[in-house]
Amino acid sequence: MIGARRATLVRGLPVAFVLVVLGALALTFDGGAEPARARPTVSRAGFPRDVALPDGTTLHLDAPPVAVLPAASGSVDLVAALLPPARVVALPGPALLWSVLQDDEHAWPDVPRFPRYLAEPILALRPDLVLAHDWQDAQTTARLREAGLPLVLLTDPRTWDEARAQLRLAGRLFGVEAAAERVIDETETRLATIVPPEPAPRALFFTHGGAGGWVAGAGTTNDEQARLAGVRNLAAEAGRSGHTSITLEDLITLDPGVFVVPGPSREGGLSTRAFLLAEPALATLAAVRGERIVEIDGWLYTTTSHHIVDGALQLAERLEALDR
Repeated sequence: MIGARRATLVRGLPVAFVLVVLGALALTFDGGAEPARARPTVSRAGFPRDVALPDGTTLHLDAPPVAVLPAASGSVDLVAALLPPARVVALPGPALLWSVLQDDEHAWPDVPRFPRYLAEPILALRPDLVLAHDWQDAQTTARLREAGLPLVLLTDPRTWDEARAQLRLAGRLFGVEAAAERVIDETETRLATIVPPEPAPRALFFTHGGAGGWVAGAGTTNDEQARLAGVRNLAAEAGRSGHTSITLEDLITLDPGVFVVPGPSREGGLSTRAFLLAEPALATLAAVRGERIVEIDGWLYTTTSHHIVDGALQLAERLEALDR
């Protein structure tokens, strides 16, 4: 129950009933209805509790959630770091490719997958806490809240400081504050191993998906990875913010000392590294001629969780290997 939303919950009961019925009909796994999973018994110490949320509201939790549903890759990373699979009711199938679980196609095999952020199948799963994101479908979020589901709307962190705060929030939501602090301490310890290169490399975070190129400027997780790894982000220095398209002419003008690109995706297709090496217009760039192109794992290039730090560590390690 959410204290501030009890009246909404009562008004939403007929809607919730309809949505659950529709969801039960719509949600199938391997051609049949997913059997109910036994829910674990966990200590209620510290509950009931009120949790202050980033948007200024408060979420009331009578008991620690045991059927958590992360709705995107960033929240998958949170539950994977802090919870056992038994306390996760389902995982967003497509998002797994961009989470810490991407490296194992059989990770958490007993946890069902759902294909899209839609109200009906999510209601059928009967989660007791949904971790959604502010860029996801607003109508689905509204319907879940109308049905009375405890739902926390997360904002993707862009910095390690923001990611650390989100870990602490998740720890309080799940009742695992000590586990969250352990993850933070371990991450800080790994971060402290980075030795910034001298001089700082002039780097450009660049992707090319077959329909034009994009660079990561200020206010992106890539910009934070550059800062943590001791690397200059040329796009940010050129006044760009966010992820913006870039022409070949602008690439030549920026003339980076090194390109930082995502590694090949599982979907296949031309990799960004292959594009840089094959594009005739870029053949004069020193970074291309010298193959000073650093690939970091695709999921770390796009991560929106505390794994920002792991992306920075991988960047630092591969830059060092490039210069050996």
